Amino acid sequence: MIQEQLKSQIVADRILAWLKEHNIAPGTRLKSIRTLADDFSVSTQAITDALDILESEHWIERKKRSGIFVRNPANAFEIGFFLDMQERPDEFQQNLLRLLEPPYRDPEFNFTLKSLSLLDKRYNKELLRNELERFISRNHLSCILFSAPHMTKEEVDICLELPIPVIFLGDFIITENITGNYNQVTIDNYEIARETFAQLFQLTCKKQAVLFLGDEKSYFYSEYAKGAQNAAEEYGAVLHIVYVFPDFPNSLEDRKKEFIAKALAYIPEHKLEDALFCNSIGKSFFEFAEQVNCPCLDRFYYACNSPETMSVFFRRTNQLIRSVVADRNYRKTLICSFQPKVYRYITNGNQI
Repeated sequence: MIQEQLKSQIVADRILAWLKEHNIAPGTRLKSIRTLADDFSVSTQAITDALDILESEHWIERKKRSGIFVRNPANAFEIGFFLDMQERPDEFQQNLLRLLEPPYRDPEFNFTLKSLSLLDKRYNKELLRNELERFISRNHLSCILFSAPHMTKEEVDICLELPIPVIFLGDFIITENITGNYNQVTIDNYEIARETFAQLFQLTCKKQAVLFLGDEKSYFYSEYAKGAQNAAEEYGAVLHIVYVFPDFPNSLEDRKKEFIAKALAYIPEHKLEDALFCNSIGKSFFEFAEQVNCPCLDRFYYACNSPETMSVFFRRTNQLIRSVVADRNYRKTLICSFQPKVYRYITNGNQI
């Protein structure tokens, strides 16, 4: 059932991308279901299910005896989008910006992006609240989005006091004292890790693995570690987890030495050929690792989310925006469990 729903969403995304790419005007009549099925090389049932999704999200409308028409996205909602855009934004922050662009942008939402570090020392509690309220008033916002990672309990409380619905995107990495029922779109980190390592152990038949993770106190990494450990136990493998942040050295030369030491500490040299070295910190970590003369480098792997991953995440974000705008008392956390693609990281990042 879940696989069928995922297929329907993928087909719906393809149709939506086609509508946007060709600038199909509102009111345009679409081709018949059979013709669409031929054009997209899928079954008529897949097209029907995809059109059900698009109609539920107001992209199209069906008219009896007239056909299927592109819907006119009139009366767009004004949505605020706060991002903590530091000098070098992390991969998650950069991905969130894609919500503002085709094919992920919903034409019924007008986004106003605001770059402000919630952790900026200039902003005490009262100043931050006033700044947010002015932003809402000036732009006549119906809803406001925040990037959840690194937000503190105090910042979350200020956001929840705002006069419009608030949605948090992503996991709260600093989870201490952050409890409650929020409008939130998150990623199921446990399931991603479990699926990733199940793929790795199946593909390689290895029985030893070293996993590099970030801060041990982070909820994201702790859940990821549990999922990876579960897969290792299922396949009878031994998994060594290495947390490299926040104590990883700043000096590049020291990092190289530390990296090699941590990479090789858990696996005896004569067993290196039987080991995997894996990472969930980000591709940039491997770009650094490439510079290190490490004998295990040809067995580095990382999990890369497919385009369908982002599609599901942003589709659920847009669904949640619609829900909270319609009902300000709406409270629901949407959890996205993705199917990660596993890559072997050599010079050109060949997929396995």
